[in-house]
Amino acid sequence: MLLSNILGFIIALLLWPIAKTWRYHYYLFDGHNTREIKKKKELPPARVFALLHGEQLPLLIFNPCKHLAAICSKSKDGEIAARVLKLLSVKPIRGSSHHGGQEALEKAAEYVKEGGELAITVDGPRGPRGTCKRGVVLIAKAGAVPIQPVVARAQSCRHLHSWDRFMIPRPFSRLNIIYGPLLQPNKEAQDEEIFALCQEIAATLQKMEELAL
Repeated sequence: MLLSNILGFIIALLLWPIAKTWRYHYYLFDGHNTREIKKKKELPPARVFALLHGEQLPLLIFNPCKHLAAICSKSKDGEIAARVLKLLSVKPIRGSSHHGGQEALEKAAEYVKEGGELAITVDGPRGPRGTCKRGVVLIAKAGAVPIQPVVARAQSCRHLHSWDRFMIPRPFSRLNIIYGPLLQPNKEAQDEEIFALCQEIAATLQKMEELAL
C-alpha cells in the first residue's frame, strides 16, 4: 500500500507539469457532424461517460465534472491508478470484471443516482479495443441516467506497446476532445436491448475517433 501511494504520487507529480502545457479543444458530435464549443456549459448534462481504454489520461486530468469517479481494478496496478486518480480529484471505485465487478457496478450505479459523474472504459479491462461491454449500460440503467461517449485525440503523442495503445500526449500537444450524443438505456431493457445499445456505443465511439483525427 505504501509503495503504491509513493508510485502514484510520483506519477501524478511528473504528469501534472506536462499536462498543463496541453491545448484542449472541445467538440460536440450530434451523430453526423461535429462543432467546436468554447464554454463548458454548452456540454449536455451527462452522468456516465463512455470512453475507450488508452484514452483515460487526457480525459481524466482536465475533466469538466465537479464530482467525477472512475472504476479501477483491485490489482496492484489498480492500487497505483487509484492513488493517481485521488491526486487528480477523481474518486476511484475499485473493481473489475475479474475481481469485485458486481460490487463496483453497484457502487457506481448508486454514485451516479446520487448526482455524481462516472467515467468508464467500455472495452476494459483487457479488450478487445473498441468493443463495448455491458457494464456501462447496466450502471446507467440502474442509475436512470444517460450515457455520453467521449473520445480524445492528441496531434502529437506516444502510444505504449499495450493492447489498448495507451496514449501519452507530448508537451504542448493539441488535444481534440469530442463529446457524443446522450444515449438513455430503457429502464426495462433486457439482454437483447442491452447488447444493441452496447453495439451503438461502440459504433459511435469509432466514428468519433475518425472525426477526431
